Amino acid sequence: MLSDATGRWLPPGPEARGPSGGAGAGSEHRLYAHIAWMTLAGRPLIGDHRRASAESHLMALCRTLNVQPLEVCVLADRVHLLVRFSAGQSVADLARRVLDGSEARLNAAGHQVRWSRRYAAETVSPREVRRVMRRIARLGEAGRWRARHRPVRSAPSAASAATPVDGHRRLE
Repeated sequence: MLSDATGRWLPPGPEARGPSGGAGAGSEHRLYAHIAWMTLAGRPLIGDHRRASAESHLMALCRTLNVQPLEVCVLADRVHLLVRFSAGQSVADLARRVLDGSEARLNAAGHQVRWSRRYAAETVSPREVRRVMRRIARLGEAGRWRARHRPVRSAPSAASAATPVDGHRRLE
């Protein structure tokens, strides 16, 4: 199995397939799933300064569960995870174990996270793995950009609340 500079696992490319386009003789099954879930009530609970720590906890948990994490993206209010798993595991059982285990690990590390019990999961064909990895990575970059450029919300002043959008005060 290959890994890139960040230590993420990479699926074998087309060169690892046999002459018929399928897996070579004696290769194991390659099953992939994209699992996504939110924080309880969609509240933003994971700050930018804790994202890398949360991602490393999730990757370590996956390895403990005998699952290969290919891509993980922790945002303030949700997580996306692409994994490779064995044929003997069900996606529903895997998702439940990842949600329960990651919540316990992150809380033990001081993150104060509560996951919603709902999740979305889809299996991914080996041909689509790299596309899904790029999509999850882009979500992470977009989330980091939004967090850095989020406008500061303040309560409107009495003057701005009394001034209509067109800039003219109405006489009562």
